[in-house]
Amino acid sequence: MTVIERPTIDFLTRPKRLFIGGEWVDGVDSSLTSDPATGEVLAEVPVASTDQVDQAVQAATNAFQDGWRDMAPTERQRLIWKLGDLLEEHKDEFAVLEVLDNGKPLWEAELVDIALSIEILRYYAGWATKIQGDILPNSIPGLLSLRKREFINLAKLSGMSDIKIVFREILPNMLPYVGTTFANAVSGAILAEVFLEILGLGPQNTTTLGVMVYWAMWRGALIRGILWWVLPPMIVLVLIFIGLQLINIGLDEVYNPRVRKGGTPS
Repeated sequence: MTVIERPTIDFLTRPKRLFIGGEWVDGVDSSLTSDPATGEVLAEVPVASTDQVDQAVQAATNAFQDGWRDMAPTERQRLIWKLGDLLEEHKDEFAVLEVLDNGKPLWEAELVDIALSIEILRYYAGWATKIQGDILPNSIPGLLSLRKREFINLAKLSGMSDIKIVFREILPNMLPYVGTTFANAVSGAILAEVFLEILGLGPQNTTTLGVMVYWAMWRGALIRGILWWVLPPMIVLVLIFIGLQLINIGLDEVYNPRVRKGGTPS
């Protein structure tokens, strides 16, 4: 009778610790996992406390929000593909661990569990550069129409609620456009008021920038060289337009993931 000895896996002999926030830490307790075929103990694995679970979730959230979501798609693709390469490099060891832990045939672990995991990682590595939305032309200038919204479906698959998708995924990308529209609308309204006042088509008994320019021109301030009549309202108009433009640029840097300071275009 041929006796097949259990292969020695270095991973099983090493002490097990929790990996939280980029650091290895000890658990508050431990649990034994055994070979279902023989009942022999395979390893002693750490058990995390409630606080450690919260720390791990927060660390994963921070890694997604501060790194992964702003990472270039090609870099995401490279990292996920590398994970598949590492799994393939150690596929024999993972297959044996799967057999010892689950009691399934070795061929099934090799050809199904491990091989399929490698292919899934490489498949989704390719999708990192393929998720996009097509813009359809429409008759309203400045309005965008998206035909595909894969990023919304991906956010839903990740477990995000509709409110979070609106305020954390869609609105930050739309605020630069909203800011631009707001700045242009305010600038256009101010310019229209000024020109109407200069033409004498507005109320003359109200003190506005346009009325100030109108009376300065009507009194011949430029011809008479009285520049302090006309320069102050003109300088104020220029400062207002510059301020609106700076607000627009600031909103873009804060909310637009593509130009956010410290981020990477995605």
